[in-house]
Amino acid sequence: MRIDTIMFDLDGTLLPMNVEEFKTAYFKSINSFIYGYLGDMNFAANMQHAVEKMLKDKDGSNTNMQKFISYFDEVSPVKYDVYKRYIDDYYTREFDKLSVHIVKEPLVKMIFTEIKKKGYRFILASSPLFPEKAIEVRLKWAGLSKKDFAFITSIENMHYLKPNLEYYKEILAVNDINEESCIMVGNDMEEDLVVSELGVSTYYLNEYGINKNNARIDCPQGTYIQFYEWAKALPNVKG
Repeated sequence: MRIDTIMFDLDGTLLPMNVEEFKTAYFKSINSFIYGYLGDMNFAANMQHAVEKMLKDKDGSNTNMQKFISYFDEVSPVKYDVYKRYIDDYYTREFDKLSVHIVKEPLVKMIFTEIKKKGYRFILASSPLFPEKAIEVRLKWAGLSKKDFAFITSIENMHYLKPNLEYYKEILAVNDINEESCIMVGNDMEEDLVVSELGVSTYYLNEYGINKNNARIDCPQGTYIQFYEWAKALPNVKG
């Protein structure tokens, strides 16, 4: 079966960055912002507690947002609903400042332009821990927009997290994608390329690669410039 859909990870893939450095800066930033309004220095710690519980939660009956709120409220004396307006304000006014932790890579836009003209469909398969509003900002940092994608995973619309294979099964099901007709491009062997277990082809973008377990790499791999050359060699979908 011919490939017509490409799934992309975001952090470390379309958006070059040191993921751990960005996480540290993000939690410090949002914690400081919330403290300025509510005087709560434990907000980020409570967020991290919720995320840790979400990673262990294999139940797909609730969205990731619903899970997050439930686990956050377990440990926070102030319930999530009180924070919501301030969090929305943070993503509108403050989050964009974290772009200083991003590496500008013009090849990302060139790669997208090259593949798009060939007729492929794009799915943003980013770990769904951020709200769509924040994902739009991060796509802007990469020189892209949500209009470039047929589907974007977010905390609001997904029920599982990476590296759970159910996360990828949900993407395939919601978008009516056959496993053999798509390829996943990512920089994390454990979180992104695990989708190969479902029969999905993969490409390891290794410039900001993460391979914590030193797993064997059996798929095509390369730097941004090498991936660009790979993209130029792709056939037209309808050609």
